[in-house]
Amino acid sequence: MRIAIIGAGIAGVTAAHALAAAGHRVTVYERRGSVAAEASFAPLGLLAPSLASPGVLSPFAALTAGRWWRLPHEAHIRAGWRPANWHWLWQTRQQLARRGTLQQALRELAAYGQQQHARLVAEQRLEFESCQGHIVLLPEGSRLKAAQQACEALRVQGVAARWLSADECRALEPGLEPDAPLAAAIHFPQDEAVNGRQIVHLLKEEGERLGVEFRFATEVTRIEPGRTPRLHSNPSGSATSRVSRHASTLASLPPMEPQEDEHDAVLLCVGGRSDALLRALHLPLPLMPVHGYTVTANLRHIERTPRAAITDAAQGVSLMRLGQRVRIGGGLEIGTPVGDHHEAMLDRLYAVLDRWFPGAAHKMHAQTWKGTCLQLPDGLPLIGPSPVEGVWLNLGHANQGWATSCAAATLLAQSLSGRNPDLPLERYGLARLQRG
Repeated sequence: MRIAIIGAGIAGVTAAHALAAAGHRVTVYERRGSVAAEASFAPLGLLAPSLASPGVLSPFAALTAGRWWRLPHEAHIRAGWRPANWHWLWQTRQQLARRGTLQQALRELAAYGQQQHARLVAEQRLEFESCQGHIVLLPEGSRLKAAQQACEALRVQGVAARWLSADECRALEPGLEPDAPLAAAIHFPQDEAVNGRQIVHLLKEEGERLGVEFRFATEVTRIEPGRTPRLHSNPSGSATSRVSRHASTLASLPPMEPQEDEHDAVLLCVGGRSDALLRALHLPLPLMPVHGYTVTANLRHIERTPRAAITDAAQGVSLMRLGQRVRIGGGLEIGTPVGDHHEAMLDRLYAVLDRWFPGAAHKMHAQTWKGTCLQLPDGLPLIGPSPVEGVWLNLGHANQGWATSCAAATLLAQSLSGRNPDLPLERYGLARLQRG
């Protein structure tokens, strides 16, 4: 099949690689000049299926405050929000009645994605920045009894989770500040953290070797659905900036002229700019742009840095070592412009780093990044065929983006190749929203 993919972030590039490996001819359209240039630029990269929590509600609320329904206390919502946005948040709140079912579906998808990630790394012999294991810190004041019950429930479900005293935690993480107010911790040895952008660039190279054509600096302006959907695109740069270096069609593409191309299927993997395409296809989806922050800084003292990924459960902030750098991520903003950085959010990230690993990094020239992901009210991604002929969806991966994108890539490749996918796509398809 000739398959067009719109969007070259984590979801688009992993899908392109999987589809090309399955024997399809794949063309990727990306409005930026490179892969992983927007929402996939500097994400946290935490693969933690056991803690997958649907939606924007706090995944650590039961451990620290005992209220599953609350937003994280650091959440920032812009004043003067539109009524439609409040309606989306109300829909999210209503999904609590299905929280157990949703959480199980998301955990299964993320766990499957982690398996696909491991398979891909082994098969392609990918080398990238990562750290193994994940420790959730429970500061003093946490509800330890509820946390122990949650840990035990995860073990009953087959999750490798170990309860640690403060001393046991510091033995595993000797770089932790000895005077920080730590009550206990939970260790997830099978979780990991990866440099997702680095992997996306590696997969782009592997995809090109399989024949994937990347058209960069190219905006898709319209999709004509049908048995052979037609894409209208508008290149905004030279031919050499638009097409990947392995493409054989470079000479046939005149620069700066609108293009029309026929395909057998179109896969939407776009992020924050998906509204116009979806509306034109009469697919108005309740997707909300949700923002989070990361800070990436060069290391100053190696001995004071984390060995595993670390999460402060009370603050909802995670940090991890990536090579000679440390990355801190967290925060939640809804309704704010992408370019506006909320300084209080960044201050919170720095405060968590200083609390647990003081002096570990050079903060003066740190890279700060505000990323945007699209979320549906139930917190699950949207994977599978749409009601529009020839158009497929791969959207809304949210905070489990790397794991669920790896899962979606394999499931979509299986389905588009006429095989039964390993997980039922109906669980993550559009019909669930129409039933709700």
